Amino acid sequence: MSLAVAVSLLLVPAAAGHPATPIVDAAKGVLAPVPILVAPRTDFVGTNGRPAAPALRAWARDARVPLPAGTIRVRTRGGCPWHLRDAGGNRRMSSAPCSIPPNGLYVPPGTPRTLFLHELGHIFDYQMPAATRDAFRRQFKLPRPWRTYGMGFGRLPASPRPLAHEQFADAYMACALDPRRPPNGTTDRGYRASPRRHRAVCDLIDRAGDALDATRPLTTFGRGG
Repeated sequence: MSLAVAVSLLLVPAAAGHPATPIVDAAKGVLAPVPILVAPRTDFVGTNGRPAAPALRAWARDARVPLPAGTIRVRTRGGCPWHLRDAGGNRRMSSAPCSIPPNGLYVPPGTPRTLFLHELGHIFDYQMPAATRDAFRRQFKLPRPWRTYGMGFGRLPASPRPLAHEQFADAYMACALDPRRPPNGTTDRGYRASPRRHRAVCDLIDRAGDALDATRPLTTFGRGG
């Protein structure tokens, strides 16, 4: 293949909606734009099938971590469909933001960015390999189980210490905001890390992003491994 032909194959006009990466046009000695034709792998849609609120999509776009794969279904009304029980044993719907396995989010109006990223971390957790959970648990010497409830059956555990999956979701949130600087003190769900350990956790999440499985059977995360 001649140099001119080789260069011509690289000089493809940028497609609409795709960024262009400059490379050297050897024939002309200048930089030329080449499109990165990578289809988006994460999509946020509302219950009507239309794109979710611009603010939520912007928060996801600006997150400095890999996003869950596939289509994320976002609900903003109706409450969280977890069937929880109050102190009297009565069933109730939760009004707090929550993840809905395997790929749903309940994000009521007024949800702060941190809680949105926390719940997105649960969706990421549902898709990531078991080895990532084991590595995170080892980092913080967390006991099993990873979680003790899922898919709407069972009740929230009465535990003085947040379970590992809640700490992971806060770690995902913290890495999404800043992968180099950990939060000050301990987060609401128990995540606390030194700068060095925080960077290690964020690197772990980055690596897990290459091995996500949006079709992972629910049984692999429902009881917590």
